[in-house]
Amino acid sequence: LPWAMQDFAAILKSPPAQKRKEPWRKTSGMHEIKSRYQLAIIRQLWQKRDEIASSIDLAPGRLLSDAVIIALAKSNVKNRDEFMKLGEAKARIRNEIQKSYIETWLETFLAAQSLEQEQWPELRSKSDSLPPVKIWKSKFPIAYAHLSHAKAKLSDIAINLNIPLENLIGPELVRKICFDQANEQLQKMSPALLSRVETQLRVNGAREWQIEKCSPALAESLGQAQPLPPSAPIQDETEAQE
Repeated sequence: LPWAMQDFAAILKSPPAQKRKEPWRKTSGMHEIKSRYQLAIIRQLWQKRDEIASSIDLAPGRLLSDAVIIALAKSNVKNRDEFMKLGEAKARIRNEIQKSYIETWLETFLAAQSLEQEQWPELRSKSDSLPPVKIWKSKFPIAYAHLSHAKAKLSDIAINLNIPLENLIGPELVRKICFDQANEQLQKMSPALLSRVETQLRVNGAREWQIEKCSPALAESLGQAQPLPPSAPIQDETEAQE
């Protein structure tokens, strides 16, 4: 019960989920885009579509398909007739609501073409996310060793407590501590290291009971230079589901 009370209190205090940075980069078909100029067009069209869709309470994709945005970004249309000759536009701009915004999309497209190069987005977004675990073994071997030991130790703790490992501690938080900002350094077990791990857990939203149970195992894992031989390749949970 005390653990549950800590969980409930943490949920009540937790801030709203942060909005995704540059959500327009999730536009379907981005793999076809090769230049920053094209990205600028996609960004402007996506933002205008999102603004209008919100104002009329319509799903953005029902207002203007991602496929049309991508087709426009790859085109050099000059007017409405050329726009509507695009295969994706002919196929996907059909109902009256969609047709009523053709001039808006064309104006947004032409305005995006005139943006200065300094206003174009980068080809790759800057991300605070960790690199995929599948490359750690070759690119970050110390972090990989830390993670293999941490997963083993935490699995044992979860078994002893008779709870699922993901309830004991979130896998993303374990990876963050083991990766240690790509420092690739061994950490000798000490009160200072244990305190640092406890602080990292607390700052990242771990409950006090999780900190108590997990911090010694995590701190000990940061002193391991060689990975355990895994029974299965260490991977992200998202990769395992694909």
